[in-house]
Amino acid sequence: MPRVLFLRYLFFTLTCSLVGFSQCFHPQHFDSFILQSGKLEFGLDFLRNGQIDTVSYNTVIWGFSKQGLAYQAFGFLSQMVRRAISIDSYTCNTLVNGFCQIGSVDYAEWVMDNLVDGGIPKDVVGFNTLIAGHCKAGQISRALELMERMGSESLFPDIVTYNTLIHGSCSTGDFVRAKILIDEMLRSRRYEDSPHDERDDDQNQTDGNPLKPNLITHTTLISSYCKQKGLEEALSLYEEMVMNGIYPDVVIYSSIINGLCKHGRLSEAKVLLREMEKMGVDPNHVSYTTLVDSLFKAGSSMEALTLQSQMVVRGLVFDIVICTALVVGLFKVGKADEAKTFFRTISKLSLVPNSITYSALISGLST
Repeated sequence: MPRVLFLRYLFFTLTCSLVGFSQCFHPQHFDSFILQSGKLEFGLDFLRNGQIDTVSYNTVIWGFSKQGLAYQAFGFLSQMVRRAISIDSYTCNTLVNGFCQIGSVDYAEWVMDNLVDGGIPKDVVGFNTLIAGHCKAGQISRALELMERMGSESLFPDIVTYNTLIHGSCSTGDFVRAKILIDEMLRSRRYEDSPHDERDDDQNQTDGNPLKPNLITHTTLISSYCKQKGLEEALSLYEEMVMNGIYPDVVIYSSIINGLCKHGRLSEAKVLLREMEKMGVDPNHVSYTTLVDSLFKAGSSMEALTLQSQMVVRGLVFDIVICTALVVGLFKVGKADEAKTFFRTISKLSLVPNSITYSALISGLST
């Protein structure tokens, strides 16, 4: 064993002896110590030599699942059964999530059903994980069936459930289904707090209150509408969310700017760019790229170059699309030397010029 890893192992072992194995073997500690070192066998050593309990096994199962080793993680479940170690909802949900992450959604569902038959209660987290797995696999109908099953288990869909299904529906272009889900969400009641990261977005939704679309809901819908040429629907949703006190993020602004540019509505796109800056939302390279490219194509080269300068000031990373647009634009305004210089810097940005880039260079040099 390398000296550094041995010292880390020794330090971790001593810490466990001082504060208690279960406390030391918390998933966050395991993540920082074992997963980052890439040595999952350390976790196995702890199972062999340490205090054997549910927390220990859950942590090792979590570690293997996080590394995409769900089937190996499942093997520890048999050990828990043989050693009469309690299996809890965390064990179940960790395995379900692990299998969903590697695309084995049917097996994940089998795991949950069988553990439930063994006395482990189903919860919203497990259902949400399975629903997300089926949506990711494009199995929206099965995901909707799972939501219906939640009622028979005395469980109620939360904001995560609906957002996942709305995202899945939008991904397949089924905006009718997405709208039905939103209407259903507004008619529903929220009976328990979501343990997911979205809790901050709906923290004002107390028990029994109607669920309301949050930032994630609007981001999904607006970006999907813009991709599917539903710009007017996206703009309508944008106005609605602002009126309801939900502030757009950079993804929403960038999606709408991109949609406006594709429809030739550059003046509105520029206004929106200024608006997002006033709202304290920093534009990213996506926000700028389409607008810069569209301005060059519309003959507004100086405006495009001004935006390019803003990108440099903000330290934004250039992609090949905007680099090509800049080469074309610089030639158009008679700055051939600058265009050639910029072309030479493309390789320094770890970008590979494409056929359009080369065509722009050849065309510019021949004029």
